[in-house]
Amino acid sequence: MGWKEFYRITSSDFQAMYNAGQAWGQLYPYRWTVEGKDIYGAGLYSRETRMGESPKIRIAYQVFGSKIARITVRYLIVADPNSSGDATIALIMKKDDEWSAPSMPAVGIGISNPSTSYVASTSTLVWEINEKTLRIYDEKGNKIWDFTLSDYAQSFTVFIRIAPSAGWIGLVVYEVVGEYYDQMEDIMNQVMNMMNIMMWVMLAVVIISAIISMFRGRKRGETE
Repeated sequence: MGWKEFYRITSSDFQAMYNAGQAWGQLYPYRWTVEGKDIYGAGLYSRETRMGESPKIRIAYQVFGSKIARITVRYLIVADPNSSGDATIALIMKKDDEWSAPSMPAVGIGISNPSTSYVASTSTLVWEINEKTLRIYDEKGNKIWDFTLSDYAQSFTVFIRIAPSAGWIGLVVYEVVGEYYDQMEDIMNQVMNMMNIMMWVMLAVVIISAIISMFRGRKRGETE
């Protein structure tokens, strides 16, 4: 309750880009099969060190009150047989096209696949903005990092870097969801819930009072 979307791109959107041969900023479209299901996304896959970022995505906040938002990123880690290396995924927070953080809010991922078949696994990260505080959580809700922004973030880009040490590795984003917290909606929901509870309480009081009145009237009739 209270969370509203301001941005969403999914595997279906990336599928359209893949079919059209269209890049997502500096990230290229890919299709990978995971557990028998095709997943489309955009990222980097190479045997050489590469980096790139998505188009700029505008962040929305509630009109009044605190600036609270969260960005959920779902991605694939891909590794060829006998491959290894490192990958980095980050959100570059910006204000007026300048960085809003003194350092990059990034997560590093070590990759190693000594098997004879390629590996593709899914993962999720959540970046939460609360005014000038930025926190990163893993898919289990564990906090990874805390950052202090130098200014309020107005937009962000998804940044990816891969650094293979053997074979081909990749990191491919297949879903990004941006949400902002609407405190007024939460307050209104709480008020409506309270009014709903009070209505049922008042109705119960009226019914109980009516039953008591009927019982008293019957008792008077019996004594007369």
